[in-house]
Amino acid sequence: MRISYEGVPLPEGGAGGSCAPSRTDAVVLAGAVGHEDHWTGGLPRPLLPLPGGTVVEALLARLSDALAGGRAVCANGHTEWIAGSLARCAAPQIQFYEDRLPRGTAGCLRDCAQRLTADCFLVIGGAVWLEDDPMWIVQEHRRQGNALTVCCAASDDLPPLGELRMLRPAGVYCCDRVVLEHIRTAGYQDLKEQTVPALRRAGLRVGALRLRENTTEIRNWQAYLRVIARCLDTGNFRTQEYERLAPGIWSGRDVVIAPTARIAGPVFLGHGCRLEAGAVVVGPAVLGARCRIGPEAWVIRSTVQDDAEVGAGMRLDGRVQQAPSKSVASRPDCGLRATGRGDHSGDSALGGAYRGPLAHF
Repeated sequence: MRISYEGVPLPEGGAGGSCAPSRTDAVVLAGAVGHEDHWTGGLPRPLLPLPGGTVVEALLARLSDALAGGRAVCANGHTEWIAGSLARCAAPQIQFYEDRLPRGTAGCLRDCAQRLTADCFLVIGGAVWLEDDPMWIVQEHRRQGNALTVCCAASDDLPPLGELRMLRPAGVYCCDRVVLEHIRTAGYQDLKEQTVPALRRAGLRVGALRLRENTTEIRNWQAYLRVIARCLDTGNFRTQEYERLAPGIWSGRDVVIAPTARIAGPVFLGHGCRLEAGAVVVGPAVLGARCRIGPEAWVIRSTVQDDAEVGAGMRLDGRVQQAPSKSVASRPDCGLRATGRGDHSGDSALGGAYRGPLAHF
């Protein structure tokens, strides 16, 4: 993995090199999102916690499972932060591009795509939870004969138009290389408001594709909570590292739950996290690795980052709790212990957790 603040190095032969017809490169647009939203706790939305990682980690893992091709991530002011998050992601080499201006979605796409070699690009916002098959999106784009395909999802918050449901762009696009010729080389240019009209004027086909699954762009707190709940209810993450304690409740290794702590799912408990006496967690909620929920503290529809702490008696409701520099992993154990190794036999503490503090509704 490498970062270049002047742009990603060109491949041999320059930007006009040969294109592989069967290859689709992915461009993740992760710039200028999250800083203006108080509910993110100062985190860019691509770095919001999800079970087992972050939003952008889950996105890159999904792309790696489905698509062969290059990966470019375009950020704006927090490239190192995002690169650090993705350092543990088992994905092909990721190239990073720092958007200094900013250039807008279309401008960033052009700057990244000029340094990739495919003839087709899947363009995705960095705060998108992607459930639809990326290869299906590409195949539908080619089947329709589009130069640009705008992926859409039905939206409950938009009024119906007669018997039709309104569709909202899902932050996912598929385009051919010819689209780059209609994006300016300098200045700001948006994909929907400026590039789509330019393509239509040039006689190129722009189409819409209604997605089939629960792909969601995390625009607000409500969408974020829905993604967490969906992730936990389906177990749609790296389940080999985590154990399902009860419906919608997942636990990592070395989790400590006091006998009087209560959990109402869907809830995710990261490796080594600790719930002390009287602590209450109401989902959808994500507790990161080695975090501590103090005595009589409440965590309601919130996320707690790795190594963060919610102090005794505190109430965390609809927020992201960021982590301090110190870790709580070395604190002594007390109460119930969930090993995460599938040992449910006899009078184990994990078995006691099923009978007492764990609940789901």
